[in-house]
Amino acid sequence: MREIKEIFTGFPRCRQVTFIENNRKLLALADMAAEHDAQFIAPEQWHWGTDNGKDLVDYLRGYLRKTDLLLNTEVIAIEKLSNNNFPAWTALPARKRINYNAQVILVAPGRSGAYWFSRHSQETQHSE
Repeated sequence: MREIKEIFTGFPRCRQVTFIENNRKLLALADMAAEHDAQFIAPEQWHWGTDNGKDLVDYLRGYLRKTDLLLNTEVIAIEKLSNNNFPAWTALPARKRINYNAQVILVAPGRSGAYWFSRHSQETQHSE
C-alpha cells in the first residue's frame, strides 16, 4: 500500500485533503468508536483535481509497462480463460472481440457500470 501511495501522490498536482495525524476531530471519533468496541480507521484522502484527469492518466502511464488503457470503451462481456487470456467484447463497433494475454486485468466501470460489473462477475464465477 505504501508503494502505491507513493506513486499516486507523486503526481505533481496531488494534494492531501484530509490530515489524520493529531487531528482532534478524528481522535474524538476514534474514542467514540472505542467506547462501543469498534475500531475507527481514519480516511487519508488525496486529490488530484478533476480538471487534471488526462494529465494524471499520462503521468500514471509512465509507471505502467506493456499496458493498454481503453478509455471510453464500453465493454459488454469479459471472460477469463485458463491460459491467462482475457477475451472481451466491446459494444461498438459491431460487438468487436478484443483479446488480452495478461496476468491481471483491471476494470474500472465507474459508478454507472458498477451494477453491471458486479452481476457479470458473479455470473462468470458461477459458470466456472
